[in-house]
Amino acid sequence: KEELCLEYVENFVRQFEALFPERAKLFVTPRNECGIAKFVCTTVRPTQLPFKALYKASSAAAFFSHYLTYEPLANPTEPPDVLPSPSFTLEHQIG
Repeated sequence: KEELCLEYVENFVRQFEALFPERAKLFVTPRNECGIAKFVCTTVRPTQLPFKALYKASSAAAFFSHYLTYEPLANPTEPPDVLPSPSFTLEHQIG
């Protein structure tokens, strides 16, 4: 299923680039830490989390500042070469 999804996404990217050649390259299939292309869904939809404290911005910011070490991008104006998976980020506590 995942390979079929990537085929659809790559077809969309080709069409988008043909229609809008002057626009920035889409960041929808970056490679993860294992070198495998993954589709990054860009649709945002409401999701109920079991952690009610994360609904407040101040609580969420405190949680992430205590749990993760910020690692800035080498070039902050360009997408990263690798987009680590959530499990990798949590395991290594950097991102």
